[in-house]
Amino acid sequence: MNKPRFVSAQTRLNLVFTLLFLVGAIILTGFIQASIQAMSYNTQARLTFTEARQLYQAQAYLQDFEKAFNDYELTSDYVSLSEYQSNYARLQQSLANMAAETELLEEKAALDKLALDIAALRQRFDQVIQAVDREDWEAVVGLDDEAYALVEPIFSQFDRLIQARSDALLDQRDEAGAFTDLVWLAILLALPVFLVVVVVVVLIVARQIHTPLIRLTDELVPIQQDDFDPAALAPLPERRDEIGYLAREYLQMAAAVLQRRAGLQREADDIRARLR
Repeated sequence: MNKPRFVSAQTRLNLVFTLLFLVGAIILTGFIQASIQAMSYNTQARLTFTEARQLYQAQAYLQDFEKAFNDYELTSDYVSLSEYQSNYARLQQSLANMAAETELLEEKAALDKLALDIAALRQRFDQVIQAVDREDWEAVVGLDDEAYALVEPIFSQFDRLIQARSDALLDQRDEAGAFTDLVWLAILLALPVFLVVVVVVVLIVARQIHTPLIRLTDELVPIQQDDFDPAALAPLPERRDEIGYLAREYLQMAAAVLQRRAGLQREADDIRARLR
């Protein structure tokens, strides 16, 4: 006859706590992934904001470039001419940096086109400056019209690029807000689930270990009072773990104690009968 397989209570508890650990690990992993995603949204938003700030700075260089040109056109001041040249260099360098950093082909093409249009504007402004130096005012007027016909489209291109950055920031804000709401919902759902799992584990531990041990301990009193009932321990002796082993050993011990007590009682009865 095959003996029943012995499955220790420790093994059962290890399985229970392993499941509890897995649930906690899954929840913790979800929170870590949520944190990583939140940091990703933050990084994207900061990058978009930085790009928008670079565009604003480039637009400011364009305005300073145009202002220095106007100042030189009015005053023929070489300080204004120097500012005109330096602002143009900063403007083109800023656009080149943004084109090199962007990963969007469409945006890179837009920045490259903007740089070419500004270079064309510079050519027109240089022609006006040369006409001013010659004091050819009739040519200045005609070249001014040609130059300023290029200015408005260039500013419009800047406005479109900046608006695209603003729209991207709004979209990222909405996505981040929706993700945050989803994370809070997940937290509100995960915490009760985890608490339920903890309560279930506590109940399992109480049922598998604590309560049976209390029952075994409580049966010590009936043995002392000669009022022991083996059925009171059912079904503990049928368990295939340490608790069942203790219950079976306890029953054997109780039977031996009761048998020994009964034997002593018979001997005492025999002695009293002889004395009579």
